[in-house]
Amino acid sequence: MNYQLEPVLQVYRVSTVLVRSMAFAEPPSFQDFCGTGCQTGFGGCGPVAEPSCGGYTMTKTIGYSWASTRSCDKRLPSDIDVAPLTHINLAFAFFHPTTFKVMPMNAGDETLYPQFTALKAKKPSLKTWIAVGGWSFNDATNSPNTQTAFSDMASSAAHRQTFITSLINFMQTRGFNGVDLDREVSFPESIFSSYTY
Repeated sequence: MNYQLEPVLQVYRVSTVLVRSMAFAEPPSFQDFCGTGCQTGFGGCGPVAEPSCGGYTMTKTIGYSWASTRSCDKRLPSDIDVAPLTHINLAFAFFHPTTFKVMPMNAGDETLYPQFTALKAKKPSLKTWIAVGGWSFNDATNSPNTQTAFSDMASSAAHRQTFITSLINFMQTRGFNGVDLDREVSFPESIFSSYTY
C-alpha cells in the first residue's frame, strides 16, 4: 500500500514534546500501524501516557506551515487561524553546504517571511520560528548537494560559528523568534527494497 503525503498545517496540543504530522491523501488504517506492524518498545499502540513533571506541565500548541508553494489548495500565512497557537514554524529555510550560511529554500520565500512574521500582529504572544533543513534537504538532486550539510557544518567549531552567526542574522533581519533545526536522515533505497507496504 503506497500513501501519497499532502503537507498541510497540523496543530497538536503538546506537553514538552513537539509533534509534527503529515496528512495522508488516503488515511492509513489502524491495522496498518497497530496490528502486526506495531513495534514493541517504540511507543506501541493505544493511549499515550502524558508526561508529568511533579504536577506542572508546560503546554504549548505548535503549528507547522509549509503549504504556500503548492499548486493546489495553497495556504498563505494570512489564511492561518493563530488563535489556538503559542508557536508556529515556517518550513523551510536551507543553508549552503560549504559556506554554512542560511538562505531561503525557494526564490519566492523572501516575500513570504514578512507575511509570516506579521502573524504576531494578530496575536502578540505568538512566537514565529523558522525551520531549517527538512525532508527535502537530504535529496541527492539538490544543487548544490546538501546531503551531508548538517554533518559538515557540525564538524568544526569554525563551521558551527559561521552557521550560528548567519542563522542569528537571518532570524533578526526577518523577524523570527526562534528556530527548529530539522535534520532528517536519508537512507539508501536498498534498505527499503524488501519492505512490504
